[in-house]
Amino acid sequence: MKSFARWSLLGSGLGLMFLTAAPSFATVVGNLFTGGTSSVTVTATSITFDETGGVSTDVGVGTTMTSSDGALMTGQPIDIAGGTPITAASIPLADFMTFPDSPSLNVTLDAFGPGSANTNCAGLTTGQSCSPLIDGFASPIILTYTGTGVEGTSTGSEGTSALLSVSGTATDASKVISTFTGHFSASLATFTPEQLVTLFATPGQKFSTTYAGNFVATPPSTVPEPRTISVVAIAGLLMGLVVARRRKSVA
Repeated sequence: MKSFARWSLLGSGLGLMFLTAAPSFATVVGNLFTGGTSSVTVTATSITFDETGGVSTDVGVGTTMTSSDGALMTGQPIDIAGGTPITAASIPLADFMTFPDSPSLNVTLDAFGPGSANTNCAGLTTGQSCSPLIDGFASPIILTYTGTGVEGTSTGSEGTSALLSVSGTATDASKVISTFTGHFSASLATFTPEQLVTLFATPGQKFSTTYAGNFVATPPSTVPEPRTISVVAIAGLLMGLVVARRRKSVA
């Protein structure tokens, strides 16, 4: 009986060894913050992350993102969509974000938004949000009134924060696909949400502003499911039983 228990434990140990010996791969994981004083140009139907010298922005302080190319470092360049306008027809967009110092790291954009359920941007009070209707569709940009009182009613009643959520995937040389989510944000001190809606309603109008970005890459889970662990443990016990019986028959 003691011999059987010893061989069963040995079998279980071998099973766990097979589990822990499963190969691990470098994947894209961690937080990405953008830095610098980069600008973005927005129209009613497009958004362009402006470039200078082939660079849209750079890696900001607090970034922890790593890939098969190593860790991203503060100040390293980021290229966003090659400085070309992004429209609804552009999505999904491969090479949404590329990193010259990490050439295998690549972000694909799958969607912007969602925006706010409120499409009425008139008469907002401090902290209220909206997403304007553009050509019958709600914009994915959430505009939040940051002024005092009711927007547009008095001096100091200007101010808007804009938030654009993004979702997509990130890959590196491992070809493992991580989810990529986060947002771009901007602060517009001289506009109210309603004024921005009026601006967008005028053909050819646009505005530019600085922005910040905050994103997270999450790799697929590599922790074995409970069922998988149970199967391996049972297999280990059976292995121990078989070995113990063979030893007994030989004796």
